[in-house]
Amino acid sequence: MGYDVRRNLAENLKLPKDLLTGDVNVRIMGKREVFIENYRYIIEYSEAVLKLQCKNTKLKITGNKLVIEYYSKDEMLVKGMIDEICYY
Repeated sequence: MGYDVRRNLAENLKLPKDLLTGDVNVRIMGKREVFIENYRYIIEYSEAVLKLQCKNTKLKITGNKLVIEYYSKDEMLVKGMIDEICYY
């Protein structure tokens, strides 16, 4: 099933799109916390940068004193001074 078909199905069934498409879900809480859902694995991690492989993209978080407070196979909480979040 293609990405557009899954997205349309989610819209028609009024389900969250990320549930069927597997898109990364990023919630930013101020400049100090980021909650990430639907990542695949960690590419790079240091106090200054966190790079994640997601299903359809890669995610990069830069800042100072970055710490992964919690993670499971598909969600993660990052704390620290967040400077930038970008997809690449």
